[in-house]
Amino acid sequence: MALDCNSSSITAIGNDEGYVEVFERQLEAFAQKGDVVFALSTSGNSEKVITGDSVSKTEGLLNDRRDREKRGKIASK
Repeated sequence: MALDCNSSSITAIGNDEGYVEVFERQLEAFAQKGDVVFALSTSGNSEKVITGDSVSKTEGLLNDRRDREKRGKIASK
């Protein structure tokens, strides 16, 4: 499931909670223990991706984090 494709969800969450929480809220709603989360960020410093990735730890999800330079904040998580 791609979390960036549903423009209605992104707009609703962004307006109500703030755009930093767009991926976090969707993972809380849809992800189940054992699901795999691919956290992709070109810079490695996207707050939306980092915040969403933090949910995967608390929900028992498997992670794969990638950034272009492997120097961003997400690479160190």
